[in-house]
Amino acid sequence: MMMRHIRAAIAAGVTTLALVAGVHLGHAQQVSTALASKAPEAGSIATMAQTNGQVRVIVLLNAPAIANQARPDAAAIATAKAQVAAIQDTVLARHFGDARNLRQGQGFTRQHSRFEITPGFAINVDVAELEALAADPQVKSINIDRARPPLLLQSVPLIGQPTAYSNGATGAGWAVAVLDTGVQSNHEFLSGKVVAEACFSNANGFGGNVSLCPNGLSSQTGGGSANSTTAACINGSSNLCWHGTHVAGIAAGLNTSQNSGEPINGVARDGKIFAIQVFTRFNSASDCNPSAAPCVASYDSDQVRALDYIYQHLTPVAGVNVASVNMSLGGGPNTSSACDSDLQKTSIDNLRAAGVLTAIASGNDGDKTTISHPACISSAVAVGSTTKSDVVSSFSNMATIVALLAPGGSAGGNCQFGANNLDIMSSYADISSATTAFYACAAGTSMATPHVAGRAFVSMPRSRPSIATPPARSPYRQTRTFKRAVRRAVRLRLRPSITR
Repeated sequence: MMMRHIRAAIAAGVTTLALVAGVHLGHAQQVSTALASKAPEAGSIATMAQTNGQVRVIVLLNAPAIANQARPDAAAIATAKAQVAAIQDTVLARHFGDARNLRQGQGFTRQHSRFEITPGFAINVDVAELEALAADPQVKSINIDRARPPLLLQSVPLIGQPTAYSNGATGAGWAVAVLDTGVQSNHEFLSGKVVAEACFSNANGFGGNVSLCPNGLSSQTGGGSANSTTAACINGSSNLCWHGTHVAGIAAGLNTSQNSGEPINGVARDGKIFAIQVFTRFNSASDCNPSAAPCVASYDSDQVRALDYIYQHLTPVAGVNVASVNMSLGGGPNTSSACDSDLQKTSIDNLRAAGVLTAIASGNDGDKTTISHPACISSAVAVGSTTKSDVVSSFSNMATIVALLAPGGSAGGNCQFGANNLDIMSSYADISSATTAFYACAAGTSMATPHVAGRAFVSMPRSRPSIATPPARSPYRQTRTFKRAVRRAVRLRLRPSITR
């Protein structure tokens, strides 16, 4: 029997998931020079197209940069959308007959989906169409629409956050946009924190799996649209969507009904949460392997839709501006170098130009020379994990392109209220929204990333944070390596930051 303020705390171990839009590949096919130059995974894409008769890809187009204002207004957004639509029309008409009524595929449905701000689209194509797109000079890159898992596997006084609070750096007036499995907004640790919500799921309806938007559609905006206790999130006695609530609590939680031993607050104690559900439910064992089915993962195309949505809503409510984006998700193939052909790059660049930083988990494969996608994008901040003893966690991916290290736990030990747990304790979404005071411990670069999103870019007093240079009164002002760390020249270690 669980009493209201005496909860079982759950220790989550390191979990990995290998999803490639539900397809598992054998040996790669020979590919053309054109495709090899446009597609980092050309062999895999060609194999999928040859084996299945079609493949779902994301096609990014060459277009001028569209973000040139710190706070894009309605007119600038409208202009950007028109520019993107025009180049989409040109390329789609060239290859599929009509930009609005595309020629159907031979033995498969076309199922194309456009992005609003990012110059590109998702589409099903056969081998010949794939090669034709690769040869088009207006096509910048071609990628698989991958589905990526959450990267999961106590802590504020250790990063000096109380000192930052006394300097006025509490996160007031700022929000972290959390792209994850949604949040339980009525949890006591998140009460009054969630100021805006949205959902983008199931590859805009073309993923062939189960949308996690509460309305059952592929997208939803407004209150309740990122609800992590919606029916599709529940699997018997477990909640498949608990991850986002845990991450949001680390970034900006504040306990409104604290009992002895419970966490008091997350990093940006006065900050807000812009919650966006970007995950999809997969029920097939083959899709979820090696994890058990059902499971959840996030399509790259849904992440782009969410990032573009944030760019259009940088002030989600009056008096609150988005300061950072948290993406505690990712997957392979891992890389040791920048992956700037990844389709999230344009969206992340646009946000960066607007003064919004995107922090992304480096991955939990324990690899010390490579990290996962999309953390490898050069304009994002890749975050690795440390233990509470300030050494790199055994599970954390590392590489020279990791910009920051933050507490993500050790993936082991007990989880108890009031204890110095090895892993990170935060809010947890139960199977019912009626349970508003459930907490759990978890480990992973997923837990490290919101320490960065909440501390480094939300806990800034008075003025809008700058990615290149922290404000003059930043809590990092005396950390001379900070500026270089954000520029990826060094790694800055932050200590755990959940206050008990």
